Amino acid sequence: MLSMKPTAGAGCAAGGLAVTRCAGATHVGLARAGTRPLFTNSELVALGKLPLQLTGVMIVLDAAALVLAQALMGAGAQRTVMLLTLGMQWLLLPMAWWVGIGLNQGLLGIWLMQLLYRLINSAGFLWVWQRRRWLAPAF
Repeated sequence: MLSMKPTAGAGCAAGGLAVTRCAGATHVGLARAGTRPLFTNSELVALGKLPLQLTGVMIVLDAAALVLAQALMGAGAQRTVMLLTLGMQWLLLPMAWWVGIGLNQGLLGIWLMQLLYRLINSAGFLWVWQRRRWLAPAF
């Protein structure tokens, strides 16, 4: 379980989370209002709305994965980070192709697989962080 004691970096972490949330909310908001001045075709705006909203969610998940991956590497779990990152990449890359091309879901299906990748990757790093197995002495 993570310690809830305040640290010197707690203010920076809270500020970083606020910036990440703001970036995600900006993408979700841009999907509604920001594309109208750029594109006059309403069908084109409707087509790009969901991928842009998914990008806003992916920003938050990717930020969590990046922070946790760097924290784990700093704690000495480089091999674990490498195995999780490469394993997830080479598992979900063929799945994205299968969903997008094989199941005829197109670019939106591939985008959803990217979202799934980022979700599982973030959850995996969080799980490794909470287990704290890298603290055990290596033989």
